[in-house]
Amino acid sequence: MNQPEGRDRLKQTPYQDLQALIDTYLGPDGLLLSSSSDFRYRSEQHRLAKTILSCLVKRESLIAEAGTGIGKTFAYLIPALTAGATVVISTASKTLQDQLYNRDLPRLAEVMGRPVKVARLKGRSNYVCAHRLNRALGGQLGFNMKEQSLLHQLAEFSRVSADGDLSGFDPISRQPGLIPTVTSTMENCLGHRCDYISECAVMKAREQALEASIVIVNHHLLCSSLRLLQDQDVELLPKPQAYIIDEAHSFLDIASDQFTQTVSSQSLTTLARDLLASGQLLAASHADWPGLAAEIERSAQSLRLAAQALGVGRYGWPEPSSNSHQGLATGLSELKDALKKIQSVFTAINSDDPELQRIEARLHDCSARVRLFQEVSTHDDPAHVQWLEQNSFGLSLHRSPLSLADVLAPVMQNAAAPWLFLSATLSLGGSSDKPFEYFKDRLGLHGAREGLFESPFRYEEQGLLVIPKDLPDPKLPDHIQSLLRMPELKGVLAELRGGLFVLCTSLRAVSLAAAELRSEHAEWLEDRLLLVQGERSREAMLELFRQHGNAVLVGSASFWEGVDVPGQALSMLVIDKLPFAPPDDPVLRARIQQCERTGGSGFRDIQCPEALLSLKQGVGRLIRTEHDRGICLLGDRRLAQMAYGRKMLAALPKFRQSQSLLDAAQFAKTLDP
Repeated sequence: MNQPEGRDRLKQTPYQDLQALIDTYLGPDGLLLSSSSDFRYRSEQHRLAKTILSCLVKRESLIAEAGTGIGKTFAYLIPALTAGATVVISTASKTLQDQLYNRDLPRLAEVMGRPVKVARLKGRSNYVCAHRLNRALGGQLGFNMKEQSLLHQLAEFSRVSADGDLSGFDPISRQPGLIPTVTSTMENCLGHRCDYISECAVMKAREQALEASIVIVNHHLLCSSLRLLQDQDVELLPKPQAYIIDEAHSFLDIASDQFTQTVSSQSLTTLARDLLASGQLLAASHADWPGLAAEIERSAQSLRLAAQALGVGRYGWPEPSSNSHQGLATGLSELKDALKKIQSVFTAINSDDPELQRIEARLHDCSARVRLFQEVSTHDDPAHVQWLEQNSFGLSLHRSPLSLADVLAPVMQNAAAPWLFLSATLSLGGSSDKPFEYFKDRLGLHGAREGLFESPFRYEEQGLLVIPKDLPDPKLPDHIQSLLRMPELKGVLAELRGGLFVLCTSLRAVSLAAAELRSEHAEWLEDRLLLVQGERSREAMLELFRQHGNAVLVGSASFWEGVDVPGQALSMLVIDKLPFAPPDDPVLRARIQQCERTGGSGFRDIQCPEALLSLKQGVGRLIRTEHDRGICLLGDRRLAQMAYGRKMLAALPKFRQSQSLLDAAQFAKTLDP
């Protein structure tokens, strides 16, 4: 692939000169300090930036924990801009992508006087597909008048949009069901055989990426491109001089999802509908397309019914003794027969139409996955774990790699570029003499440099961490209710003028906590807004919480990270207990079994590190700026009583600690109104 000009600047500029430029921008008297009233000199940010520059120049990988408030975004952007390096920056979300693209990079480029070509690349589902939009506008897919009107508005948007990014067309968010009909996937894209290739927003975005010095992606897209490179030797991204992985704590879970093979009732339904639409539109007289599509739908329904008795959740699979396994095996067999029948129809048609050929390719891919799941029903696979999940969207069967390191290490090595992983929560901190060993083991990146960069916050002055005496047993089912009933807690809440976050380790605990607050703290809640996960979208809840100023939010896993609420709007944080993953989770259970087969301890080597990293994320929601102050109540007595709990406690921010809720009430009085 072609690369942007100037990619050899790293070799052309003496290292000492590059280091001096970092001082010019980020030093105590640097340009950023003089150009912005809200910028503060941070010695650890300065040190991190120099470390990153060193890694870029010396082509060394890095694993670095940058404490909250250090300014890690500028700490990696400034070295990249200074050195003129061609880098791929991956973030945890599209929101962070937009922040880098629209705010941080333009601001820095202006201050530094270094114009830079930047490209933002998202997954296909974020861009209007001209081919599929025009097909939808044809009126043959059964849209109602309201939907047709929205499609015409979207067509007008796509004509004037610079990039075809659906985030610029807000009405589509109120009709999310239309998005799959006007966007493409890797499976249904017609590629260079598409009649609308010259208008393709995805192709334009990729072309811009090839010309850019900095390409901003998200972890889902990066991991998807790595998977495609591994499986099909297809490159979606330019070859950079370095990969910078921001918010790296979420990278491993996303990588695990992307390297998991799946057959789901939802994807089967989508395949059936695409088969019906394309068949009737392009080869109506060649087959009974409604009947063929119905056979796939019936197979998907059979799979759902087979697992219905299990209930919502994740389960190990296969389990030959269970009735559900027998039903799933039968459902897979029916699905295989249906796919085989449809494939024979395509063989007879022998069409050269690109859309029909893409449908045929999807049928072959689906058949291959079905055969794979049938095979693992009867043979052990020591490198993978098979499991199923049932939720409100339907049923899905999964085959996940047991060791991510075995998958990622070769991919990263073949990239021939250093990888820089940055986050506020990557290390086990004071709980380990090898703080990054767990992350390195899972990642498979053992030759990397390591660095701990302390937060500039004065935690001992800004916050109070309370683990009260006489806490209820965290293993009891009513633990969260008992915690919220503690008599002294009412005294703390009475003094609290700002907002309260209650973070729970399960959805059941969320419901119990909300009910307890409504009953036991009804009077206190009279002038407050109570927000409960599931009653609104996550984004809507957070926006209301920020605006209200003294609201109460009760949530679980999705609120433990990626939440930034500075100021008094979040003045107190309650965490019900240590966030240990359910031990019956099939993937975790398989990892524990593998660990113990090799002489390790599943609890010590997997469950405790995972719980600690999640706990650090949760506690990190409280103090977001150097002016924030607040109370963190941890409702798990194991943190004080158990050796592993005390190690976890030592790894948390160095708040002033107390065992008394009376101290918390006194501290609450000092919080700014």
